[in-house]
Amino acid sequence: MGFKVAERLAREGSGACICGRDTSHLEAALGRLHSLNGKGRIDGVVADVRNYLDCRRAIQYAARQDGRLDILVNNAGIGIFKPVDQLTPEEWDETIQTNLSGAFYCCREAIPLMRRQGSGHIFNVSSLLARHAIPAGAAYSASKFGLNGFSEAMMEDVRHDGIRVTIIMPGSIATDFGG
Repeated sequence: MGFKVAERLAREGSGACICGRDTSHLEAALGRLHSLNGKGRIDGVVADVRNYLDCRRAIQYAARQDGRLDILVNNAGIGIFKPVDQLTPEEWDETIQTNLSGAFYCCREAIPLMRRQGSGHIFNVSSLLARHAIPAGAAYSASKFGLNGFSEAMMEDVRHDGIRVTIIMPGSIATDFGG
């Protein structure tokens, strides 16, 4: 999904900065995006959204490229689907850190930049499972329920600063997310 967003931005002439925690996957994605011959500049930075300092570095890098940050798409996500009694504490933490804390870390860094420029739009990619939990989906649904509440409260914090917040709640999408 993140790749398709970057692809669309590039084709429409907007710059984009993507991040990923795996260097080889990031380089492959950048290579595919550069081969599109789109009008927009695409950059990338290795970052793990579970790490606050990585998020800070990624947001600062993205903002330096054009001197501003107009859009933030919090799309990083993982899904570990197991019943609660089979879910390890490490799997719970990884899910919450990736799906919820990562969005907080990135928003925390992006909002001051957007406030200074008087505008910005934050897109938080949630899930229909934030409204309709499924068996073995406790960690994933909790992280996405939390992301929705976080997004709604954050919108109240920033709406008078020219910053918009949108929650995207897709259902199943043909990606390698579950693979």
